[in-house]
Amino acid sequence: MPQPAPATTQGTLRMLRIVHGAMIVAIVGYCVVLSQISPSSRQGVDRIFLGSIAFICVGEVAVGFVLRSRLITQSYETLRVTPDDPTALGRWRQGAIISAVIGESIVLFGFPIYVIGGRIDQSAPFFAAGTIVMLLWWPKQP
Repeated sequence: MPQPAPATTQGTLRMLRIVHGAMIVAIVGYCVVLSQISPSSRQGVDRIFLGSIAFICVGEVAVGFVLRSRLITQSYETLRVTPDDPTALGRWRQGAIISAVIGESIVLFGFPIYVIGGRIDQSAPFFAAGTIVMLLWWPKQP
């Protein structure tokens, strides 16, 4: 049976930190899985393909900053005045979860790059960038 959404700022913060932390633990899991998989070849992937994926990731981060400013920053302003406003809590949850998904998706671009034959130096920047984004966007108290 699904749990009701947390109705307080503290409950929402706790839930968001648990979700965010689980997604960071998943990144470590991806690294463990990749250490057990040998790539199909060691040639590396095409630079144009790699550049295209990197360009997509940069776009994702830009979209993430825009969404965070619209959802999270505005919610923080409302929650400072009315701490348990359900609409602001909902927008905050949406923004934080979308942000975490964007950070995780950057890591998930690095995973198939390695599996299809990319070298570790080609996939590692995606893992590093995604992890950095996840840590920068760690849920904070409004």
